[in-house]
Amino acid sequence: MNEDKNHVASILFVIGIIVIVLSFGIGIVVGSTANMFFSGFVMFAALPWWMGGFIAGMLLIGFAEVIKLLHQINNKLGGRGIPGRLRAAGRIGAGSGGAGHMSGTEQIFRLLVFKYREYAFQGFLTISSEQVSIFEQNANSLVPLKKKFIDILKEDIDGGEYNHTNNGITIRFRDFEREMDSLEITTFSEKQTEDLIRVINELAALNRKEM
Repeated sequence: MNEDKNHVASILFVIGIIVIVLSFGIGIVVGSTANMFFSGFVMFAALPWWMGGFIAGMLLIGFAEVIKLLHQINNKLGGRGIPGRLRAAGRIGAGSGGAGHMSGTEQIFRLLVFKYREYAFQGFLTISSEQVSIFEQNANSLVPLKKKFIDILKEDIDGGEYNHTNNGITIRFRDFEREMDSLEITTFSEKQTEDLIRVINELAALNRKEM
């Protein structure tokens, strides 16, 4: 079964299309037969069917899209989505030439989903010249809440490993909490994934330069 596809959303979408098509057909029939007092096609008799059917159909299609989006977010948070196809793998900092090119400003990557062991959460991360800081964020609150999940020093990043998939990146840090634990980071664009890999590699290269 494809868990990335929600059957309720698919059914609502199909029903919405059927409602629009049927209402258009009924409107044509009503407009064509309501000529007791008028000759030819009666537009104002067909319009209520067309407008009502279109609005009802679009509402159903809109609900289907909302359900589909919530299902995709739930899959990402629960880690139950289709496994990402591997695009690249390597060691963090390898081939960086021994010199980082990070700017002096802290870089922020937002709208991420993290999974560490069995714990999944939404949040963002910041990358400075010393470390990667990961924050949890409750965007559903009236006042968005955030709290720091962990700081990972650049010496723990250098020499780690990464897998780049079409869903994001999985990183295994060299000495993350004294183990080679994996941290899955789901991104929402290929460019965001590539930028994240580039900046993490630059941070690792900066660590080598200072050694």
